[in-house]
Amino acid sequence: QIDSAKDVTATITSNVSQTEATITVGKENIEQLLLCVNQSEEVGATVAEKMNELIENTEKMNSIVEMINSITSQTSLLSLNASIEAARAGEAGRGFAVVAGEIQTLAGQTSEATVNITKLINDINSSIQEVFNSTNQMMENNKTQNHAVETMAVRRVTGRHRAEFRNQCARRVC
Repeated sequence: QIDSAKDVTATITSNVSQTEATITVGKENIEQLLLCVNQSEEVGATVAEKMNELIENTEKMNSIVEMINSITSQTSLLSLNASIEAARAGEAGRGFAVVAGEIQTLAGQTSEATVNITKLINDINSSIQEVFNSTNQMMENNKTQNHAVETMAVRRVTGRHRAEFRNQCARRVC
């Protein structure tokens, strides 16, 4: 029976050693996973910060477009006034009327361009918001993963203590 107990003890000791080796590899994997999750959280925070900067920049672009629209409206009014004055001047104002008409055309083209720019800015803002929301979701997922990995690490430590206890028990039997 002593030989049988020694054989069982040797098997248990071998199993505990294999388990401990597996736990060590698992610990290394968990540490690597924690590192990756932490890096992902940092990158996600940087992306969110840059997204906010992009939103601020598009707001600045909108302000510039509003200023261009205001200038376009004023230019249209000046062109209209110039056309009226050219008409009053009769034949002498005919060349000035042509210039006033060209200015009116340019103001119209500028107005169209600002409408297109505004649409592009709004599209960019929508895309930025979608990316921002996705980034926030990714960061939340990373936090959940990090918590799961930390919980696994705690369980691993508890499991290691159990393995050490079993190993001690096996040594006592010998």
